[in-house]
Amino acid sequence: MVAQTGREIRILIADDHPAFREGLCRLMDEEPDISVVGTAADGVIAVEMVTQLKPDVAVLDVTMPRLNGIEATKQIRTQSPETSVLIVSAHNFSSYILAALRNGAAGYLLKTAALDETINAVRLVNAGEGVFDLNAGGSIISRFANGKIENQRAVGLLYPRELEVLKLAARGMGNKGIARELALFRIVQQALQNVKKHARAKRVSVSVEFNDDGISLSVSDDGQGFAVTRVEDLAALGKLGLLGIEERVRLFGGRFEITSEPGRGTNLSVQV
Repeated sequence: MVAQTGREIRILIADDHPAFREGLCRLMDEEPDISVVGTAADGVIAVEMVTQLKPDVAVLDVTMPRLNGIEATKQIRTQSPETSVLIVSAHNFSSYILAALRNGAAGYLLKTAALDETINAVRLVNAGEGVFDLNAGGSIISRFANGKIENQRAVGLLYPRELEVLKLAARGMGNKGIARELALFRIVQQALQNVKKHARAKRVSVSVEFNDDGISLSVSDDGQGFAVTRVEDLAALGKLGLLGIEERVRLFGGRFEITSEPGRGTNLSVQV
């Protein structure tokens, strides 16, 4: 079971098949942390509703009337950049997958994916993670696995996050493993950015340990530090970067601990 974020995720579902759209809407609404704020039957309406409603996640089909999901993704990412896009499609075409990712989609799932996988994918893309269905785009994965990337231009236009997803998939890692590795990368990235911006540190150390319980991460710096006794104090102290790391860890049911003292630096400990 994937841990919930503790905040309601507002989503919009766009699909031209009424049965699939209504069924997915009903099932998503049953999740305590997800709320469907709108539905659309074509891409033009989807873009208009996203622009108006500003949902956290837009779940789009590819083949829709008037404007397909790939072009809708591009417009949504331009007009509402805070909205993440998850493509859920019946089409397993490499060209569709690359185009969707290139236009800013955070993930691509097939409609054959299990319901719980689709629900968890919504939570993951909302948290800034990339999600990639291993049953989709087998030819893309084969190219990465064999080191034969034929369309350098298309791959080069992908965002770094999407390249990471495809490379991990090429190594044969499942969606859960991909998500954990990407989450760990993002946690380290966020922690180092936080140190650079706020800690005034001269030295920072990062250690990673793989064990039977998962992955343990420690980030320590010798910066200015601050007075904190519990994670809940971070909001009052305005430590939004650290709160973002804590939320990402909690999404995976992990453990987040922080110790800090004024003038003595800060240490983050994470287990995922």
